[in-house]
Amino acid sequence: MVVLGNIEFLPFIVDAMLPYYYSLAHIVVQPSLHEAASLPTKEAMACETPVIDCYGDGSEDDIGNRGCGLRVPHGAVEALSDSIVRIPEDEGAARRMGRIGRERVLRLFTWDKVADSIYASIQTVLNDAT
Repeated sequence: MVVLGNIEFLPFIVDAMLPYYYSLAHIVVQPSLHEAASLPTKEAMACETPVIDCYGDGSEDDIGNRGCGLRVPHGAVEALSDSIVRIPEDEGAARRMGRIGRERVLRLFTWDKVADSIYASIQTVLNDAT
């Protein structure tokens, strides 16, 4: 499979159009070295788009090891490229990853869930300070 011919780099996209573009994508790849709690990863998962990210940056909290996508070690270029090719080749697995990712976002990462988590953390800090 030729990957380069299937990549389109887009200009700035307004927030209202993001779900449309995430839904068009076959994969969202987040190979950043420093991307803990990646919003693009969660946005892609919310749109049922499989994701690929790298270990060691805190992103395990995003996709975990629960089938939302694939995780590769930082700097493992061959493993990353293999993963990029593998997901589109298995449409059934890609659809499963997308569904599992959306379920994970709805269970853990809605604004209400995040606000509740932040509130609980603040309460813990306040209780520990007294």
